Amino acid sequence: AIGAAIRKVVEEQEAFLEPHLTVQDVATRCGYNRTYVAGVFKTRLGGFFTYVNTLRLNYADAYRTEHPAASLTEIVEASGFSSRSSYYAVKAKLQK
Repeated sequence: AIGAAIRKVVEEQEAFLEPHLTVQDVATRCGYNRTYVAGVFKTRLGGFFTYVNTLRLNYADAYRTEHPAASLTEIVEASGFSSRSSYYAVKAKLQK
């Protein structure tokens, strides 16, 4: 139930597109305690950072395909990254 609630908020409602999204934000929207939500991220979803940023990277790839004329800055901002440098850092860490 809690995993489904997290997926609904983060994926279906596209909360991952918010650059400053936190575990607390997700917990509040799901109506669950932050500790429980953080535990589910860690045990079932690979961790908050990995889960959210993998969704952002996938979104960036899809956005690039759908908007071939878009600048990297536009793609990065549309995908929920706070900056180009954070995009590059996440990409380097998650796409080894």
